Amino acid sequence: MKKTLLLILSVTFIVTCNAKSNKAIVASTIRLPEQEILYNEGIEHLGNAEYDDAVKKFTAAIAIDNKFSKAYYNRAVAYFDQDKLTKALNDVDEALALVPENESSNFHLLKGKILYASGNIPAASSEIDYAISIDPTNINAQIDKAALYQVTEQYDKAIELYNKVNYLNGGSAMIYNELGNCYNKRKDTITALEFYRKAHKADPADNVAKFNLAVSVWNVQKDSTTALSMLDSLIANDITNSQYYISKGFIYCQTAQWDKAMENFDIALLQKQDKAKAYLGRGVVYLSRNEYEDALTAFNMAISENTNYGDAYLNRGIVKEKIGDYTGACEDFNQASVLGADKATEYFVKQCK
Repeated sequence: MKKTLLLILSVTFIVTCNAKSNKAIVASTIRLPEQEILYNEGIEHLGNAEYDDAVKKFTAAIAIDNKFSKAYYNRAVAYFDQDKLTKALNDVDEALALVPENESSNFHLLKGKILYASGNIPAASSEIDYAISIDPTNINAQIDKAALYQVTEQYDKAIELYNKVNYLNGGSAMIYNELGNCYNKRKDTITALEFYRKAHKADPADNVAKFNLAVSVWNVQKDSTTALSMLDSLIANDITNSQYYISKGFIYCQTAQWDKAMENFDIALLQKQDKAKAYLGRGVVYLSRNEYEDALTAFNMAISENTNYGDAYLNRGIVKEKIGDYTGACEDFNQASVLGADKATEYFVKQCK
């Protein structure tokens, strides 16, 4: 939802010359207005993710021309990308007050993105709907509307809209990938796998599509050789992505290759992201070895990293049951159930009722 259009104002001067003329040709000295020079410099900074410099240029342009709608818009983009949401919202409202309604589709789309990032999903949805009503061909607005359906678990509507976008857009890896995600959420893993394959075929360099395909190949087909090979290929291009090591670790867990699993979880912990999952994986390895104290420590660490991690509570409950802490086990099973962990309710009913 963070992708935004940069409305770039470009001016081209075309100079023609008459070959028969004996007069010298003098280069044009026509100069853009100062605010447009500043604006174009701001766009360059924005494209390079130099947000503070971009804001300074757009602000200087607005100081010269306070009706410069595109400068407000792109300053809003810069603020948005810095998570300065209140400033972004103020600027996009300034821009909307200046731009003709029939040209405002992308402005409403940006406002919808900002509102979504602020946690106001109903208002975000209304803005994106309005963006589409102004310009029904606005593909970016339709993609964001489908994404909103996704996050609100309206998967049938999301699938319908993603398919419409794919029809209009000729098919893209990103859309195929999101379709795969929707089918995964509907627990139709076979169809999800088909769409992940399409995503990877559409863009073999898309690491997200490749990663989802690798995981899906394992989950659906239990083809560890192909899945691990794809994950190794991803690691070769990015050795810092903890998801790749964690996924390898869980494949090794499910194939009872515990030492290799632990090795990958340990590498994952050296990275900055997904530490809760890496600790969970370590706990699973310790649990498989009946090393309950170490398992308990690992699951505690997972929960300290993410207090809403249902799978960590579930597995910690299993450890507590193993060591005779039945009250603690039931508390963890119940919390895991509340958080929606798979099979947690089954454990709670079976062991605690």
